[in-house]
Amino acid sequence: LSAIDAGVSLNRMCSPTGPYLEVHTYIVGSTVAFDSVAADSWQASVFLTIIIEQGDSMIVGERLALNSPITAGDPINFIDFRRYKLPAGTYNLQLEITDAANEANKQNYEIEVELPDWPSAPSLADGMLLSSVETSSDSENPLYRHGALMEPLPFSFYGRGANTLHVYTEAYALDESGYDRALMLIKIEKIEGSNFIQKAQAFQAIRPAQVSVILQSMDIANLPSGNYQVVLELRSPTNELIETKKIPFQRANPLVDMVLVEEELSDFDLTQEFVGQLDTDTLRYAILAMMPIMNHFEQSTGDLLIRDMELRPMRLFVFSHWAARRPSDPEGAYNEYMHVARAVDRTFTAGFRNGFESDRGYTYLKYGQ
Repeated sequence: LSAIDAGVSLNRMCSPTGPYLEVHTYIVGSTVAFDSVAADSWQASVFLTIIIEQGDSMIVGERLALNSPITAGDPINFIDFRRYKLPAGTYNLQLEITDAANEANKQNYEIEVELPDWPSAPSLADGMLLSSVETSSDSENPLYRHGALMEPLPFSFYGRGANTLHVYTEAYALDESGYDRALMLIKIEKIEGSNFIQKAQAFQAIRPAQVSVILQSMDIANLPSGNYQVVLELRSPTNELIETKKIPFQRANPLVDMVLVEEELSDFDLTQEFVGQLDTDTLRYAILAMMPIMNHFEQSTGDLLIRDMELRPMRLFVFSHWAARRPSDPEGAYNEYMHVARAVDRTFTAGFRNGFESDRGYTYLKYGQ
């Protein structure tokens, strides 16, 4: 069992009666123990210890038991969602997550957060990315707000199969602005070094109110893997910028990545390159050996290629990987690396796995001796 893996995110919101803090906790089911609760029924439990301090004073202190839904098969992920109404000010939040079945398996988080007071001029709340939005009247559900159940996106990550980005935010005090309406511009930008490349945008007209709700869904089916941000711009009726919020996220989309590689290398005759001599078994071995030096976007693509075992996409992937690292001699770069990888495989061979898939072998290839 891996060490407990959890995503914790915070959202600062306001109301006319004061600010409040939302704490979202997402537990990866495969990293906690599931115990039998009945025939063919399994459930995990964790303890959440939440402490919120201001200076030397403890404002919130609670230890909660959180149970997963019952499952008949594989471990499932589960979430916790809490709101704390607090006066404006600076707070220190400490959160400990402990596997109830193994109290040595725990994770600790500590975050400082500034809660603003009700604004005297129009402003924006922190934006929140969502993994799902479902129309609902279940106002008792902690995920409920404004006629829908909104589940926060864990780890700010949209993986393979996620085709829609949902973003939620609130605008405050627009009713005191004198505007007959306001505008919200929502952009998706790809982050490439210090550059920001716009990939999509949407507009909404906002009716002024004490609290104006903004919920936008955007198609990301063809968005390639990479680092991105959602930019929220609140604007006046004359398009003057009032406030901006930015929400970073990551996208893994290996199917689109492979289409782009195919387009980029469409003029290459791969049978004349070094990969043209490699069969599917050799390519599979090479991709597994390359995993330690790939970023997680490339690893997602590599996993997909190993699953499908199609010759041309595997050749494209291996060739593009080494051509990007040494354009003048991709074959030389490949051979040098694979010479080391084979030595690591022999040195750290373990059971049914290749030596470079062991912890020691993986670390050696990733970081060196």
